[in-house]
Amino acid sequence: MHIVELIDTYLAEHGDRERAADRTGAWTGRRLGERARRLAGGLQARGVRRGDRVAVMMANGVDVLVAYEAIWRAGAAITPLMPALVEDEVAHILGSAEPAAVLVSAGTADVVRAARATVGGTFPLAGDGGDVPWAELDAEPAPVVHDDGDLAAVLFTGGTTGRSKGVMLTHRNLTAAAAMAATADDARPDDVSLVTLPLSHGFGLIAFLVTYLRPLRLLIRPRFDPDDFAATAEAEGVTVADVVPAMLQALLDRGHVHSGALRSLRALYVGGAPCPPDLIDAVEDALPVRVIEGYGLTESGTLIAGDSPSRPHRRGSVGVPFEGVEVRIVDPDGRDLPPGRTGEIIVRSPAVMAGYWRDEAATAEAVRDGWLHTGDLGSLDDDGRLRIAGRRKELIIRGGFNIHPADLENAVRACPGVADVGVVGVPDRARGERVVAAVVGTCTAEDVHRHCRAKVAGPKRPDEVVIMERLPLTPVGKLDRNALAAALAHRHAAS
Repeated sequence: MHIVELIDTYLAEHGDRERAADRTGAWTGRRLGERARRLAGGLQARGVRRGDRVAVMMANGVDVLVAYEAIWRAGAAITPLMPALVEDEVAHILGSAEPAAVLVSAGTADVVRAARATVGGTFPLAGDGGDVPWAELDAEPAPVVHDDGDLAAVLFTGGTTGRSKGVMLTHRNLTAAAAMAATADDARPDDVSLVTLPLSHGFGLIAFLVTYLRPLRLLIRPRFDPDDFAATAEAEGVTVADVVPAMLQALLDRGHVHSGALRSLRALYVGGAPCPPDLIDAVEDALPVRVIEGYGLTESGTLIAGDSPSRPHRRGSVGVPFEGVEVRIVDPDGRDLPPGRTGEIIVRSPAVMAGYWRDEAATAEAVRDGWLHTGDLGSLDDDGRLRIAGRRKELIIRGGFNIHPADLENAVRACPGVADVGVVGVPDRARGERVVAAVVGTCTAEDVHRHCRAKVAGPKRPDEVVIMERLPLTPVGKLDRNALAAALAHRHAAS
């Protein structure tokens, strides 16, 4: 199914009910859909054609929903950029995706304009602060042939260098993922969902798409703030929300879990990073709420396995594979392992990506014979529940955001006085992992932090910089990340 078909079905059945609200007011589905239709025509008038990419770097709000719907109606694919990205990172993505246009908001226009100059782009910036104001993007759209095999999104999973990859997801991938998620929840027509996850994040995108299948009222906030989350939940009677573990921890640390402000919540869907069982217990013990954990990758359409409100939770498990998802646990030679044995998680489903953007070699390595090799380690129990044991890949997940060590290492190496650097993740209760940069050189830790504040987006900066005499190396001279992580974890525990 094409996403536009999904939207039109929703509008035919629920177009007159309130679809979403932000600080600017409330929108019915029909009003939002008509604005998106006219914006699609405006984008076409500016040269956007079927198969193009349109980047979106905007703060959370109803305008983001309008932008996504419009891009899909015009036959193009969205390329979301987190508003926190800095110029170098934006330039990397724009240079790779080669968008036909970029939609911006007042707070992001300047950084996109600078990045456009860096890559020598000629594409227009549309929106608040852009070359073309919203008012001029209003036209009757031309007919477009929609095919569910067309690209719907190119999601860059993190980083600023060629090591980061654009994940290609088709309309078929995303509507399949939305259908999977819909079968696992019990959304009700009177539900109120608080949206504080970035809509530019894969988790946030799927959480938004599933509401075309499970109509409810969306309350959208620009960003997560624990105090605002609690105040909004209490004032608006919020019943459901999608969160990452760091958000739960912040709500607990600020006292909101025990204050009564969250008493209207009945379900919290948590993903983006492993959630400590003790944190789930603390929230469920204090509130009449079910914390429902899930697991997935951007490459899998964000979904692989998850719990359900109707299924008892088993401590330490992320649930069972979603309907339509096949999961195998294999050894290094690709042989299936029995229940209880740990191996690599590989996945096959209609939501698995079409491939990596302009990277056939990486695609061939990740998807073999139709199976996505996740690089993550886990096991299945006798009841088919999945447990995550760790990651074979070096990717760091902090607070739900992906951080590629090589990307951050490249950024840190550009700091004057840095001779060598190794970046690893060490366990952290609040955010899953802390990012530690071990540096060899004549610089100070503050020099590195100052450099990163200028060159690296906030969510991807190191939490800690440790100056070392030398980095541990393997016998062939490569950085021994396992030894480095163990040394840093021991250092942190000793302090």
